Amino acid sequence: MATVECYNPRTNEWTYVAKMNEPHYGHAGTVYGGVMYISGGITHDTFQKELMCFDPDTDKWTQKAPMTTVRGLHCMCTVGDRLYVIGGNHFRGTSDYDDVLSCEYYSPILDQWTPIAAMLRGQSDVGVAVFQNKIYVVGGYSWNNRCMVEIVQKYDPEKDEWHKVFDLPESLGGIRA
Repeated sequence: MATVECYNPRTNEWTYVAKMNEPHYGHAGTVYGGVMYISGGITHDTFQKELMCFDPDTDKWTQKAPMTTVRGLHCMCTVGDRLYVIGGNHFRGTSDYDDVLSCEYYSPILDQWTPIAAMLRGQSDVGVAVFQNKIYVVGGYSWNNRCMVEIVQKYDPEKDEWHKVFDLPESLGGIRA
């Protein structure tokens, strides 16, 4: 979809804001400094590495530095002044999906991406939460193994390390946290 809507909890109303340049799906988003960032996703059956920024004060989209890796169905979150993109998938060759283990963070101040430690196991279409400045990635789907996964992984930005936290009682995909 190219359309974007904004919810006002005070009035309980949705309103349209500026459209994105291209219709997207499978993208991820987070908020930092009062603006919304949207990364990656799929446009016209092609995985993207673009980063777009929406400023509600100007009702405009701005293109920022692209990620180093194309990805879709990934997750995105903010810790401090860094925007993290984690996991997801992309095409291997021309027709088969492949897990993306690489991760990176974006600095809005520098408009640049920095690679970080790779995930222990591929996860896309996951739940992500930040707790005590650690990033938790929950469940999802592994395209390499063709199955939903039960793993919960934790990333520590200070140590640049991933750890397995535990396995869920059952595999879950398409969840949100």
